[in-house]
Amino acid sequence: MRRFLVLALTLLAIPTIAHSEPARWSLDRASFGVDAKGAVTEQGGQASSFLGGTYLSYSMTEQMSAAATVERDFAGHLTIAKVGLRFPIFHLDGGNGRVTAAGNLVSYSDKGAEGIVEPTSWEAGVNGSWRLAENTGTTVLWGIVSAAYDPENARSTYRLGLRYQALGGRP
Repeated sequence: MRRFLVLALTLLAIPTIAHSEPARWSLDRASFGVDAKGAVTEQGGQASSFLGGTYLSYSMTEQMSAAATVERDFAGHLTIAKVGLRFPIFHLDGGNGRVTAAGNLVSYSDKGAEGIVEPTSWEAGVNGSWRLAENTGTTVLWGIVSAAYDPENARSTYRLGLRYQALGGRP
């Protein structure tokens, strides 16, 4: 848990190299929403699950975003909380989608975490998103896909789903 707090505080303290618009601490750089994903996890066997979640992201620069997510596997009684950084790898179809590299501090909790060796760990991942619907120039619905690996727990997770952006986000 201490590593999780240190990373969260570090993310808040990182000086950003931002463009003049929007302002460095503008809410236009933030977005918040909910998502629903199907997932396949490999950790000493393979399991599939449905994950509901929330996310918060903040565009620190054009080339780096901070993000926090909380996912819940209701059937498996597992909560997965993450905080980390995202770096764009490339854009798809004229900016309608993108692929990012991610590094996260991850925390597993609740009854479903009993078989996890390191309940506070880290993971590396690749995330993809594709614009599905817009409202007044701001994307409100994304198709999402991701693959992540937690080396401390030898845990791979593959996700596919939809994300609704409820608040914020740059148009």
